[in-house]
Amino acid sequence: MLTDGADGVPVALEGYNRAVADLTLQTLIEFRAEMREFRDETRKMHTQHDHRLNLLTEQMRDQSNRFAQLETHMAALLATMPHVHTRIDDLAARLATVEARLAALS
Repeated sequence: MLTDGADGVPVALEGYNRAVADLTLQTLIEFRAEMREFRDETRKMHTQHDHRLNLLTEQMRDQSNRFAQLETHMAALLATMPHVHTRIDDLAARLATVEARLAALS
């Protein structure tokens, strides 16, 4: 009925094993081609996303620089505020002196 082939596999199963091996090989070849396509697509997507991420990082850096400049300008403006208040107080005192002189003359 079943006799052993030269490699110890029964002759009736030898053709079956080759068919399974051929099918497995064909599946692996197709799978390998699909995986190459998938890797290429993934590489392209990563490149696009990296580019977008780099743009966002650059924009955030620009915003950070703008905020730093604004902070510097605001600090300079706030530093002048005591001087402005002093000048206003001095003007108010002068005005009061002039009003007092005018009142004395009348």
